[in-house]
Amino acid sequence: MPLKLGRFFLALCLLSLGLQLGLSCAKAEPAYEIVLEDEFGNRLPTYPHRGEWFAQGREGQRYNVRVINHSGRRVEAVVSVDGRDVLTGQPGDFKSQRGYLVPAYGSVVIDGFRTSLSEVAAFRFTHPDDSYSSRMGTPENVGVVGAAFFPEQQREPVYRPQIPRRPDYEPYRGDAQRKSDSHAEGLGSRGPEAAGAGRPASAPRASAPAAEAWSTRERANEEDESRIGTQYGEQQYSAVTEVPFARAHKTPDRVLTMRYDNYEGLLARGVLPRPEPRAYTGPRAFPVNRFAPPPPPRAYWN
Repeated sequence: MPLKLGRFFLALCLLSLGLQLGLSCAKAEPAYEIVLEDEFGNRLPTYPHRGEWFAQGREGQRYNVRVINHSGRRVEAVVSVDGRDVLTGQPGDFKSQRGYLVPAYGSVVIDGFRTSLSEVAAFRFTHPDDSYSSRMGTPENVGVVGAAFFPEQQREPVYRPQIPRRPDYEPYRGDAQRKSDSHAEGLGSRGPEAAGAGRPASAPRASAPAAEAWSTRERANEEDESRIGTQYGEQQYSAVTEVPFARAHKTPDRVLTMRYDNYEGLLARGVLPRPEPRAYTGPRAFPVNRFAPPPPPRAYWN
């Protein structure tokens, strides 16, 4: 009897250890991720603040949205920029609108508002009043990117290949890795497949006329306004194909958002610390120091 009791407690301890390891692995790597990148594939500076993530951009800069799937199943990602769906241009609604197909353990790059199966209008930071969302009558949603993830129905999970990595390797930061990811499952570097990318079954809602929309300067909380928006930019080639995709559930597994602003806006929000004022000691005839001065204090987000 004592021997059976000891085996029982041993099995209980092993089960508890396995659950703890599983939870730690689940916390270490989220199932899905969205990243804002510049046109060369470099991740934009991103900072946490009060439970949200903020990306730093600048007016006139072109950018892309990378959608990453860390799970073993294909997923459909319904993506919106400034509250407008990137496929239809209508107000974001993941229930009726369709999205991009993201392969298991892969990613796709979305580089603009889709205008056809072969072209997009590039994402480019601009003044909020010139943003696509403001011109379409929804200026209150400027400054945020969102993605809703739907796993595929009745499909065998794909097991992650065990590939050795260099100790200094950082996922999705190298240009070579980005190019290989974007070609996953036959996808072009600028042409991910769209899961049902055509018009949704239900009629899209008409946006409010721009003349009736309030100005971005009349929003209730000016401190929360983004100082840049996303422009309906120049046309560029980005081919996709429509493929069938059945969602496993009517509701998404996860909805992620990424907010963005310029440097001044992030300072005003408190996302970035204000620089320390320089001590003024009066004018100097020869301000150049002969010797190497100490570096400034390291910023807290580095």
